[in-house]
Amino acid sequence: MSRTTPPFLPALLLALSVIFASSAADAHKPSYGGVDVFGSPDEAYVVEDFDVSIVVYHEVTCRSEQLWMRYDAPEEDAGLYVQLGVPVIDRLSDYRPSVAILAPGLPDLDEDLPFEVPDGFGGLVIHTDGVDQPEDFYEPFTQTDSWILHEDTVPVPAGEGYVVAWHPGRETGKLWVATGTVEDFGPEDFDNFGDWMVLTQTFHEVDPYSPAEEPVEEVCEDPGLVLPEQAERDEEETAGCSQANSPASGGALILLLGFLALALRDRRRFAAAPR
Repeated sequence: MSRTTPPFLPALLLALSVIFASSAADAHKPSYGGVDVFGSPDEAYVVEDFDVSIVVYHEVTCRSEQLWMRYDAPEEDAGLYVQLGVPVIDRLSDYRPSVAILAPGLPDLDEDLPFEVPDGFGGLVIHTDGVDQPEDFYEPFTQTDSWILHEDTVPVPAGEGYVVAWHPGRETGKLWVATGTVEDFGPEDFDNFGDWMVLTQTFHEVDPYSPAEEPVEEVCEDPGLVLPEQAERDEEETAGCSQANSPASGGALILLLGFLALALRDRRRFAAAPR
């Protein structure tokens, strides 16, 4: 019996192609940042094509507080499309991150930012703490819901620049940044669709990929800041415990005495042994 193509397969492939094409029309090609990934200018996510629509999903943690994306504008005053969003998760309903566009030739920054701006770069900073009613956004490509907090096209100088997203209150959470407007999906993306679906739904905590326990967000401490009460505790502990009285040194003294006792016993046995 010869192997034949199932009669329903061409129709199935055609249907999938139509669904894929219609979904891709409203979708961004996704990438995913983990802890300590895309967290600095040197390790920024590289936007390979200025115009192509992409999105980077980022989990804000105390080890990875910022998302950095590097782009290369093809000409002067090229329009950089930037979209900032948060997944629809109850605990993030009031989460309001900020986003900045940094590049040489942009106006000088008039505020301090919680990260070092590259030398010679100016910027435009957008805060979203005043957004009361974010825009609802459903992405059929991954079947996920988000809140859009900012969306705009900004003319930028030609050459290298950065898009940076973070939370100004240093709160952990989740955010995503999209750039570009030209959809660029092809048949080769079918191989990645399954992984994209799982990773994006996991990021959005969509059932059955919701976490077993509800995560608890926190406010990250400034590593260079020592709180007064902590400093007082450190001084008290230092004053109340000398090196000789510490548990570690006491244990070492007991161990040393034990070795001396063993050595003395072995010496006595050696002296008493018949020759």
